[in-house]
Amino acid sequence: MAELQTKRYPVRGALWGLLLGLAAAYFLFFEFAVFGFDSVGGVITKIVIILVIAMVVGILWAYVAPPRTSPTATRGAEVPPPAPGDEMPPPAPEGESPPPAPEDESPPPAPEDETSPADDEEPPDPTA
Repeated sequence: MAELQTKRYPVRGALWGLLLGLAAAYFLFFEFAVFGFDSVGGVITKIVIILVIAMVVGILWAYVAPPRTSPTATRGAEVPPPAPGDEMPPPAPEGESPPPAPEDESPPPAPEDETSPADDEEPPDPTA
């Protein structure tokens, strides 16, 4: 049996990590004022550290996260239509009896071969 291979996308994880890092840096510097603007070099260093950490987290998430099923994964598989005998009748309205089940539409049995003698008859005696 063939094993199912799961595709992983580390580049996507890095890009999402970059976006996460930019958002985290924005909120840490401008909204919450956790880091002060001491010098340009210090601010850039702190932003780069935040971006690298977020990108590493995004790449790790791309490798260890559970795979999700995409709609294109099942698009190629064709589902066969139900067999004629598998269809269920619609439910009966309140107070009425349900409709009868569909009868088996199997072909009739093959007719007996008329040239062969029946099992209960004896073959004719050739010496007579």
